[in-house]
Amino acid sequence: MNKKLSSDESRRDSHAAAENISDLEKNVICEVANIVVGAATTALSKMIEKKVEISSPELHITTRKLLRVSCPLPFIVMKIRYTDGFVGENLLVINKKDAVVIEDLMMGGSGVDASAQRFNETHLSAMSEVMNQMMGSAASSLSFMFNRKVIISTPEFPLFDGASRSLSPILEDGDGQFLRIAFKILVAGLIDSEILQIMPIEFAKEMARFLISEITQG
Repeated sequence: MNKKLSSDESRRDSHAAAENISDLEKNVICEVANIVVGAATTALSKMIEKKVEISSPELHITTRKLLRVSCPLPFIVMKIRYTDGFVGENLLVINKKDAVVIEDLMMGGSGVDASAQRFNETHLSAMSEVMNQMMGSAASSLSFMFNRKVIISTPEFPLFDGASRSLSPILEDGDGQFLRIAFKILVAGLIDSEILQIMPIEFAKEMARFLISEITQG
């Protein structure tokens, strides 16, 4: 009974946060996401020695159920934990086929027809190395942006098949709301896809409030 009550309260808090997010906060959150993904893709471009282009972010309030519909399965979820500067968690989502192409390019391949390969532990290990460097660059950019030290832990990489309910507290509640920030990504004619950043609404608002306060006071 208590557990059900806690879940109901969590949903109410999530819906309230979604209703109270302002246009200014949305703009600031998109700018923060742009910095994170921009720094990460710049690092990726250097690693695979290919031009990587990303679009401006598009922000939507969504649910776990809608995420399952909007993302081609299976996809890889990179769980990102902020451990200093801010404390919280968000997710980066990439299509499994795109991850295989990236791994092939890292290993000196052409990337052509790589998406047909079976995803395995080698690909996962390569993506871990890619994401470590990408998130290191993102943390440095955020530290500069917020004028405080920001530390991001080593990313975790579960493979999401659409059935797991223990992937992350962000996605455990099917009715809960969170932010879905989508970027179109183009890689040298080999990848034409999307990267998604999934964030708890309150965590995103905390970042936005801090930055707005810094700008206002500055």
